[in-house]
Formats: sequence, C-alpha cells, structure tokens
Amino acid sequence: MFHGAAAVVRANAPMVPPQMYRPLLFDQSDPIAFPVVIAHNPGDQAASTRRALAYRAPIIEIDVVLYQDALYAAHDVPHSWFARLVWRLTPPPPLAHAWKSAAHADAVQLDFKSSASEMIPLLLDVLNGQTPEIRFVVSSRNRELLSTIRSTLQEAQTVLSIGDSEALLNAVSSPPVEGLSGVSVRASLLTLDVVDSFHEIGLFVIAWTVDDQISLDSFRRLPVDAISSNNLAIIERSAAIAPGFTDDESSREFGRGAEVINLFRSINTELLDYSKRGRGGTATV
Repeated sequence: MFHGAAAVVRANAPMVPPQMYRPLLFDQSDPIAFPVVIAHNPGDQAASTRRALAYRAPIIEIDVVLYQDALYAAHDVPHSWFARLVWRLTPPPPLAHAWKSAAHADAVQLDFKSSASEMIPLLLDVLNGQTPEIRFVVSSRNRELLSTIRSTLQEAQTVLSIGDSEALLNAVSSPPVEGLSGVSVRASLLTLDVVDSFHEIGLFVIAWTVDDQISLDSFRRLPVDAISSNNLAIIERSAAIAPGFTDDESSREFGRGAEVINLFRSINTELLDYSKRGRGGTATV
C-alpha cells in the first residue's frame, strides 16, 4: 500500500528530467562534423543541471510554466487538486533558482510551456535580478508570444517549437515570425527538404530529442544546426570536440553547428547566407 501511494505521489510531482548515459561508438575516420548539443530540459531540477554541466553541456534547456502568478522550471502545471497538493509539498524550482543553477553554461534555452502574455514581465523581473548575464534564447509553440518577446527583449533569440505535422505545415507555409532566429523541430518530422526550407529563409534548425546511436548518426548527416538530447554520452562526445569540427581537427572542416553556438553566445551574430553555408563547405579559423 505504501509503495502504491508513493507511486501516485511521484506521478503527480513535477517531472524529473529523463537523463541517461548510453555509450556511443564512432568510426574515428568518419568525416561528418559533430553537431552542437543542447542538454534537454535538465534545468527543471538542480541535480540534473549539475549533472549536465559535469558532462560539459554548453547549453542548458529550462522548461518554463506560469503558475499562481510566478514562473517555475517545470514541464507542466498541476491540474488536479491532488497534483496541486503535491506541488506544495515538493515544488519545482522557481525560474530564478533554475537560472542560477545554469549560470556556468555558455547559454540557456528557456522553453515556454505556457503562452500567457503575463509571463513576459515576470521574465523581465527574473532577468533583472541575475548576475552575471547569461546568453539565452526563448522557444515556444506560440508565434504571438515569440513576437512579443522579441519586441520586448531585443537581446533574446527566439525559436519556434514545432511538435507535430500540422504545426510543421503551418511553419513552412506561413511567413516567419518577425525577428525569429530558428526552429526547434521534433526529430521524427525532419527531412532534408524540411531542413533546407528553413535554411533558405535564414532560420537555424534544432532537432529534438536525439538520444540513441541510430538517430544521432542520421542527424549528423542531415544539415541540422544542433540537436537536443537527454543522453549524457552524446553531450560528453560533443563537448570533447570543438563545436562544429570533425574528429580529425587537422581537416578543420567547419560544421553548421558552430554558427549556432555563436548565436547563443553573442546576440549580435548574424546568420550567414545559406549559399555560403552549403553542406561540405570549409572555413578558415
């Protein structure tokens, strides 16, 4: 009975980020550049953030929800009375605390799970109270929210999240959100044509989530700019190689991912023209 009750409490508690370590195998002669890797929502829990940073994650994703007039690092808000009770007993970290936990990352991705406009002044309050400043992007499935954030926070990179085929069709066929930097697309929806269509209008592409060897090999050969992963081994592997370079650094073959890390690090970095970033291109460093 006790175990059953504990299971019910866990099911209604804030979601624990699904981190894992699945070893990878690579052919050292493989010329395909390794992408920039974003740690997928470890920021929802301080222990997960520390673990991701220990594996040298350059970018920490934090899910953001609005609950009772405050921003929290969580994937969902509680809907039932019991879930709200559990949240009171084991609350998720406030966004300000999650931000501080991720302070040693190169950048932070704030993934807005709520779309209420009231989130923006609350976000400003969090950002104004933080030192040192961290480069960040804001991702959301809500186009209007992203547009408002971009007009309010000039320093923020905005990313449109795309989780299903309908949203993908809408994103491809509709004019892009003004000031949009990129898209974060469910990995199963991505094809070469889809990636190219976004690159042609100047948007970078993040694939989420990529956690296993087969998926990773596939997306290393698509021209995606970055991947989001729960697999610490993928994060570790990416960190062991200079972002965007192949394993054989003597070739100095530049991958598209290096541009993304620069976008996260510097708010003034502009996307290169797609024709200058074609697959198989090289750059001098």
